[in-house]
Amino acid sequence: MVKGTKSFKYSKDMLLHRSQFVLGPTFIDEFTSWRKLKLNDRFCLTIHPDLNCCHLSSNNSSLTLLGYILDPLNPRANDQEIMSELLNQLNDINEFIKHTYHLGGRWILIATVNKQSILCHDAGGLRQVFHTDPERTGELWCASHPGLIANILKIQMDKKAVEFITEQKGHKKEYWWPGVVTPYKEIKHLLPNHMLDLSTGQVKRYWPDKAREEMTINDAVERISNRMVGLMESANNRFDLAICLTAGRDSRLVLAASRKIRNQLSYMTLQDLTMTPKSPDLIVAKKILSFQGLNHDIVKVSENVDSEFRGIFFENLPFAHKVWLPDAYAILSYSKLEKVAVTGSVSEVGRRAPARLSYVKKNLSAKDLSLFMKFGEDEVAIEQFQKWLDDLPDTKGYDIMDLCYWEHRVGNWLAMCQLEFDLAWQDIFTPYNCRELLLTMLSVSEDYRSMPELKLYRVITKKLWPELLNFPINPSYPTRRVDKIRSYLSKVLKFHFVSVMKGKQ
Repeated sequence: MVKGTKSFKYSKDMLLHRSQFVLGPTFIDEFTSWRKLKLNDRFCLTIHPDLNCCHLSSNNSSLTLLGYILDPLNPRANDQEIMSELLNQLNDINEFIKHTYHLGGRWILIATVNKQSILCHDAGGLRQVFHTDPERTGELWCASHPGLIANILKIQMDKKAVEFITEQKGHKKEYWWPGVVTPYKEIKHLLPNHMLDLSTGQVKRYWPDKAREEMTINDAVERISNRMVGLMESANNRFDLAICLTAGRDSRLVLAASRKIRNQLSYMTLQDLTMTPKSPDLIVAKKILSFQGLNHDIVKVSENVDSEFRGIFFENLPFAHKVWLPDAYAILSYSKLEKVAVTGSVSEVGRRAPARLSYVKKNLSAKDLSLFMKFGEDEVAIEQFQKWLDDLPDTKGYDIMDLCYWEHRVGNWLAMCQLEFDLAWQDIFTPYNCRELLLTMLSVSEDYRSMPELKLYRVITKKLWPELLNFPINPSYPTRRVDKIRSYLSKVLKFHFVSVMKGKQ
């Protein structure tokens, strides 16, 4: 089945700032259709109608959810049931977050015990939070993106930050901000593994909280398999899911975890402007689904984007990505805001790519991290990475490159990507976005999670759906003899590079 960009009726009021929120000392009256929730004497929540909210209280404690939360150990539990269990465990606010480690989804939690309140979010920080610096603004405000706060407080963009992102846009189509920096000096980004004390406006790192422990491959495979299957079943009980299937390992493992519910799902591959009908993502995905008699929706992207949608897309948040505009428009026509995308993102945290191996050394500098993240020797990026290093005195045995990728690349680039695509999907679900699952992956010997072999993924896939191993992973499909030779040499050199790097460790 092939689907293009057929018309879908939408309005600016429906899409602009969709699924976003503002938390502050007062409500925001500008958005007349948004819901309002008074949390306590200090904070008011103004919430877009399409952003799910669940609020529970008991005695001197309360818990508020923005987004959705999934329990892989109890796939039939809904948000309120999971929240009720968490509220029962809300005794010590400093220990509360540990009770969320096994949970998945895309969420923000605001927890209050007596008069102390904290805000935390999902493992990858995919339900984004931006907040003011009370020392600069006098009051604490939080929101889904910094532009909302800036409009409320009439804050102007920082010249240095604008110059930085403008320079990045010049050579990166998928540009992003490092660390906690935003276009505004007064507004910061809350990174993964950090919580915000709403009483003081201070940010506190809460993970890593204990030393890394090595796990056997058999134990890891068992736990990861159970968690991924549970998360897929839990999400399927809530939403109309569409697995975004490619020729890669990440989505292949997501598909393997969906074996029992495969006939209840949709499957799509985005044919973006860079892809031809002979793209491996299209060919392999079609072959995989055909052997099970499952439909394959190909969403074709066109350069022709409706002018009204274009205007909404760029008004939605500062520095929206032009490269994602055609994709978002095509997906909106496909999903009609009724489908939840299932992606293989965040998985990259748990694997060791050749580029990451090349930076293996004991004392990494902020400049090293900036180069690794392809910011070069940019002053803004190096400053952010230095602040991050200063905040991370002890990695507890976890590799600093894995943590850097998790908090900066996932917490910034991926989180902003998902926020922009909230205009196209009902929501986005990433099964790997579960702290317990990620920690299990990171607890496995590097030999099992190093590329290009990625033995861990292969073993899990074999356990869940072995037939999926019969299909190639990211084949090149060269058509000319010279292309075949280049492809072969590339694979040989990549294998040699990984072998050499392993020998240096």
